[in-house]
Amino acid sequence: MRQSVGRLLAESWQRPHLLPVPFSTTASETKEYAHAVNVAIMSLRIGKYLGYTGLQLRELAIGCMLHDKAREKE
Repeated sequence: MRQSVGRLLAESWQRPHLLPVPFSTTASETKEYAHAVNVAIMSLRIGKYLGYTGLQLRELAIGCMLHDKAREKE
């Protein structure tokens, strides 16, 4: 997950726009991961707009990648 978050952060700094992963082209076994990445992409855009620091953006992205894991435990 650290690599994924690191790549997302790097991409978010290098590119002015990141597009979500389209679900129609995503295999069913990777849809959950694609959803987490999409949530992270959108959240990073908002965080950058709000002026979050690099550390805050990293923590935000990690939270996004894990946000559905707690629901799995229920």
